[in-house]
Amino acid sequence: MKQHTTLVNANAKSWAPWRTALLLAGTLALGTTTKAQEVFNETFTGGASTAGFTITQSLGTCGWVYNNPHPRSITGANFDTDFAIFDSDNCGNGPGEATGELLSPVFDASASNNFILTFDQSYQFCCSSVATVAVWDGTTWNTVYTLPSSSVGYPNPAVSESFSITAAANGYTAAQIRFQYDGDWAYWWALDNIVLTGVDCLAPSDLAVTGITPIGGTISWTDNGSAGYSWAVTTGDVPDGTNEVAEGDGSITTITGLNSNTSYTAWVRADCGDGSFSDWSAGVAFTTPPTCVQPTNPVISNLTISSADLAWTASVSTPANGYQWEVRTANGPGTGSNGLTTSGTTAAGITSDVASTLSANTHYSLYVRADCGSG
Repeated sequence: MKQHTTLVNANAKSWAPWRTALLLAGTLALGTTTKAQEVFNETFTGGASTAGFTITQSLGTCGWVYNNPHPRSITGANFDTDFAIFDSDNCGNGPGEATGELLSPVFDASASNNFILTFDQSYQFCCSSVATVAVWDGTTWNTVYTLPSSSVGYPNPAVSESFSITAAANGYTAAQIRFQYDGDWAYWWALDNIVLTGVDCLAPSDLAVTGITPIGGTISWTDNGSAGYSWAVTTGDVPDGTNEVAEGDGSITTITGLNSNTSYTAWVRADCGDGSFSDWSAGVAFTTPPTCVQPTNPVISNLTISSADLAWTASVSTPANGYQWEVRTANGPGTGSNGLTTSGTTAAGITSDVASTLSANTHYSLYVRADCGSG
């Protein structure tokens, strides 16, 4: 960051701390089912439907098959060598446009409060292909998922999808799920491990961890009207009653007691109000920063012939001994007197100071770091 006057050139920089801050990162992990009823679990083992899926054709002759005719080598998620695929590329350019459906068995959507559909997929997009998932409610095929105009789960690894189809099924007693693909010498859509589960209530969405400090943070989610919630923090795995390092309910959203510079995963689930809980949500991973984090946004202002005001944004680690700063004409911070013009310290919580003994028409660099004491 440079600020210029006719008198002094000044360059403000953050001086690296003794330890380096780590950034928040997000991942996705699937929870386990609590008091859930599996409606069907289609694995296509042996090159056939194992759960009563059927194939129909709306247009053309190229359609869904269970025998991977090309063959395609798909790995990732929980794919094995047995899966369903609509391979438009394998059909070639002769048959023309084709539309085919992979249909689930009929199920009673009034038998549970909520339904969660999960499946593994590999989708290579090409040539205006269209792939959708829809649910029959007795009157209409309600689209619940549409693949984008780009590949998903291709190249490997394949990916898992999971979402509620409760509203789309609308409580119909003979509901059905449709996986439909349309293409003309495009590529393919492959599916495996299609599972429908009935649950008493749904996990909340939009889980986030903010305000992360070396020992904790704040957890939040979107209220979905459940009777209550419980959350947990682990070092990565789904909570199992033994691996939680922090936990609480909806009335307490402050995470405490964590270790600095450590990776964790946060989880939340809904209390269904009848003694059962939803699945754990998708986990959100985060990393606590080190106990000493550098300040940010150093700024030089009010330049005169011989002085300048210095300021910076406080470190999130709130250093016990305040800050050290150096103004230099050469060499890096902490390298000794060669190139050092002036330096100083501020007490804890003080994020500004004044540099004096400067000279006109000279280029300076400002460096600031947190002083967290020993360690």
